[in-house]
Amino acid sequence: MDNSKEKLPIHIMIGRENYAFTVERTEEATFRNAARIINERLANYEQKYPGQSYEKYLSITLLDFAIFNLRLEANKDVEPVIESVKQLTAQIQDYIQKI
Repeated sequence: MDNSKEKLPIHIMIGRENYAFTVERTEEATFRNAARIINERLANYEQKYPGQSYEKYLSITLLDFAIFNLRLEANKDVEPVIESVKQLTAQIQDYIQKI
């Protein structure tokens, strides 16, 4: 029996709320790590900017993740990497032909 597809009920605290999820066993660590990261960022904003509403902390945390995601997507552009590899390949071929 393949346990990797087994569904597992988990409870995760995000901010001040407890959420119940049913996830594949292989995804449990991903969900728990995501919740940990969210909670760390929330705590960071609460410490950095005391006296704000909890809704504001949640909004800024969401904005932080959205910006991170957009930057990550923008960095998926592999064309510069491909161009660098082509240039390096050409240089290596030139060097090999000279030996």
